[in-house]
Amino acid sequence: MANFSACFAFRGTFIHAPHFGDVECLEDHVFVVSSKEQGGKILALSPAAASQLILAEHGVLESTVYNIPVGRFMCPGFVDVHCHAPQYSYSGTATDKPLMAWLDEYTFPREARHQVLPLARREYSKLLHRLLSNGTTTALYFATLHLEPTQLLAQLLHQAGQRAYVGLVCMDRNSKDFYVKSLEQNIADTEAFIASTRALGSPLVQPVITPRFVPTCSPELLARLGALAQQHHCHVQSHISESLDNDAFVAQLHPEVSGRDARLYDRAGLLTKRSVMAHGVTLTSAELALLAERGTAIAHCPLSNFFFADIPLDVLRCRQLGVKVGLGTDVAGGYSPSMLSAMRSAVVAAKAVRMLRTDRARLVARQRPATHAGRPEPAAQTNLASAPELAPLPELALVPDLAAWHRLAAPDAPPAERSAGDRPRPDAAAASAAGRATSATNEGISHSRSRVHGPVPGSSAAEHATGEGHGTVSGSPTGISGDVDDSGSGTAAMGAERAAESWPNGDAGAGAHLGSIVSDGCHSAATGNSCATPSGCSAEMPDEGTLQDTGSISVDGVGTGEELDYRGAFWLATMGGAQALGLEATIGSFQVGKEFDALMVDPTGGACFDTFTGDTLVDVFQKFINLGDDRNIRAVWVRGGLVLWK
Repeated sequence: MANFSACFAFRGTFIHAPHFGDVECLEDHVFVVSSKEQGGKILALSPAAASQLILAEHGVLESTVYNIPVGRFMCPGFVDVHCHAPQYSYSGTATDKPLMAWLDEYTFPREARHQVLPLARREYSKLLHRLLSNGTTTALYFATLHLEPTQLLAQLLHQAGQRAYVGLVCMDRNSKDFYVKSLEQNIADTEAFIASTRALGSPLVQPVITPRFVPTCSPELLARLGALAQQHHCHVQSHISESLDNDAFVAQLHPEVSGRDARLYDRAGLLTKRSVMAHGVTLTSAELALLAERGTAIAHCPLSNFFFADIPLDVLRCRQLGVKVGLGTDVAGGYSPSMLSAMRSAVVAAKAVRMLRTDRARLVARQRPATHAGRPEPAAQTNLASAPELAPLPELALVPDLAAWHRLAAPDAPPAERSAGDRPRPDAAAASAAGRATSATNEGISHSRSRVHGPVPGSSAAEHATGEGHGTVSGSPTGISGDVDDSGSGTAAMGAERAAESWPNGDAGAGAHLGSIVSDGCHSAATGNSCATPSGCSAEMPDEGTLQDTGSISVDGVGTGEELDYRGAFWLATMGGAQALGLEATIGSFQVGKEFDALMVDPTGGACFDTFTGDTLVDVFQKFINLGDDRNIRAVWVRGGLVLWK
């Protein structure tokens, strides 16, 4: 008989993105996976035609293979590289203030409440269930300033079976008296948290060195944390060059480094190959090159960038310069905990970057000398590197809100309710992402499926014997009761200048970074259909001296040959996140030797979207990315273990 504890197998359709912009559909394939006790690794994958040989080789009876129901498919679990766990309770609200005032009025008071352990347990448990239900199998968490609640979060993650990196937040300045610690207490608590987390003995839950961001961390604290990261071989997370008002405040604090976050972090040894820095919207080309050299990744948080940064991150530019980029929800600065929502926001943000380039190119074209019988050159041929300097656009000359930061150090408690007169923020959700497939090369799901045999893969033998683990179960993951930002970087004047400069100076050519996409970019291993797809940056890097270096939006007029559509967003949410965390050899795609972090997706589940007779597999997958939600995610595996079944 087959040894259920040794390995298990699936047969059906699997979809992943092994390369940026390239979605691969493995139709009618067999996957053999080792048990979670043996590491939950993918031992074999092959077309179903070779299944008998593969199954026999691994001692799996064909009658025990889990046949994925017709119409469903599996994809890799999502990787959220930036999530504030204690902010979940107010996600979906508090989007009405700029960053600094937002921290003062909402964030610090709500995070401080988590000193009460029953409250922390209740809120963290709800968050973990929500994230797993939405398909997040790996997450990089900010916790709070307090040791015991952060240890509790690590314990809950261990029980739930989610892959997680957890950080005890460090702050020693520029905060309210009720939410700040001394330098020595920050260091002592961080060391204690590292020890207690590793004492869990979990292969999935790891500690992270977490300075909140430059405004709340002294250079001395940053340096001590950098030393701890090196001593304990820990990951590092923080925020970098997050917003215009943040840049202006850091410029006041640190004129000796021109107020640049990257220089301060690098001096402290916090830019490493295990570091993930959130946002980075105002990073210069030189700073991006520094991150690439150090191996430091950026957590792209497109939704919260719309609300608080006032500048979108040019992801393609970051990739062009060799910087690793993953995708984050940034709960609660990003109001949705869903990585599907983050993917859609990433596509919208990429379109916004392109619109900024196009708009800037038109402005340049209008100021160029007339050519071709009095007609200006087309915007797509304009090169900003040689274009005349333009005056800043008035509507983009934003005034940093520094007053909020002066209130942070005030002794009085922050207000509990928002002011009705506060300036509203634009709602990024108004722009929904509708990914477009230029051609559909894949046929629909055509192979037949018999009913399920044997246990649900990843469940225990006891569950199989009793019938548990099948069908609908309670919505809570193992160990969780169902009841149950920050960042910175320029002089004060420089901050205002960058506010006026960063947006207008977009890429010169309207076609820059658009690539030349002539196909859907998907490959079907079953049908053999394939098409040419963008495969990374093919353009040579321009000379650094030719760049007008005013932020992360490209200004050199050189395209990357890439497009960020639904395929690129899916890659960011899977392989991109894996790369950011240094886990690209472990998770993110379906390859032999990687660990099995996966979702079973039912396109017909819930009432999110409809499918039609003519829909191809590519169409259905694209609809899931653009229209789906947690109701379409029927099961979740982490490291070969079944952690959620609906």
